[in-house]
Amino acid sequence: MNEIVDLANQIRCDLEKIHPKMRKTLLRKFPLLVAVMLDARTANTNELAATLPLTTPRLDMRNQWIARLLHNPLLNSYKTIEPFARQLFHNLVESGKTIKLTLDQENLNNRFDIFLLTIKWAEKSFPLVWRIETAPAQKIINIQLRILEQIKHWIPKNARVRLITERIIPGEELFIWVQGHKWQYQFRLHSDISTILSPDTQLQHLTIKSLVNDRPSIHPVSLFNKRVSTYLLAWHDPQDRSKERFFAIDSNNHYPLPTVIVQSKIGVDWVFAGFNSREFSLRNTQLQYATRLDHLILIMSVALYWCNQNSHNYCRVLNRKYQI
Repeated sequence: MNEIVDLANQIRCDLEKIHPKMRKTLLRKFPLLVAVMLDARTANTNELAATLPLTTPRLDMRNQWIARLLHNPLLNSYKTIEPFARQLFHNLVESGKTIKLTLDQENLNNRFDIFLLTIKWAEKSFPLVWRIETAPAQKIINIQLRILEQIKHWIPKNARVRLITERIIPGEELFIWVQGHKWQYQFRLHSDISTILSPDTQLQHLTIKSLVNDRPSIHPVSLFNKRVSTYLLAWHDPQDRSKERFFAIDSNNHYPLPTVIVQSKIGVDWVFAGFNSREFSLRNTQLQYATRLDHLILIMSVALYWCNQNSHNYCRVLNRKYQI
């Protein structure tokens, strides 16, 4: 228990520097739950409660402590994550690297839809902005654009940005927004691309199979009644050669084709894989309120960022490393 308290104290010191105006009540409780998250390695609130170093006569009282913190209206996920995200952006720009963002959507047990924007750093993914909507989510494209509008203010002006989507369906508005901001993009399209190809495009007379060869092929196309001009990359599925894969990319020479066709694993559970050591998945969450789920993701995200920025202090704090 003392080890968790020591870890919480160091996290609190760091948070005080990053968020000097954070309420003292939050500075006392929030770092403690982050430390418990790092120690318990689970998103299961019952298991977190069992690890919580509080002197209480009953476990349910610790559960109530966690529930009250997760429901605290003073917690703001967007503002809390902002300085961590800005630092990652700064580090990438300083090293001359492209900022790789992934926009994803996932449904949790038909109760919630999670819209999650992550950043790739050192072969790991870190959450940037997320929104929890009561399923089924309405006006999905508006939610996606709202997330991008939030994140663009954190990105340095001279940064190269690439937006990647895998499971969401990129609509006309998303193409227009990304092209208007001069971002690179890599959008996976569904196999029935004829539904979005402009009627007079030169590819209309071709069959899908004729587009897909053993080697990647790139075709300039117009989508959505000629409102969007882009490039179509056709490729066989690496795991199943009988299936075709199609990507909309911003150019035919921005980056090597192998970089485009090898997709990174995505999804909420993949981002937080380090917290699933006890076979607990966010998809199995029993939380009933979107606010509490939002703040639980915030706790896990701060734990990830703290580990990334303080890797040299792990042994000093707990005589062991938290490698997430």
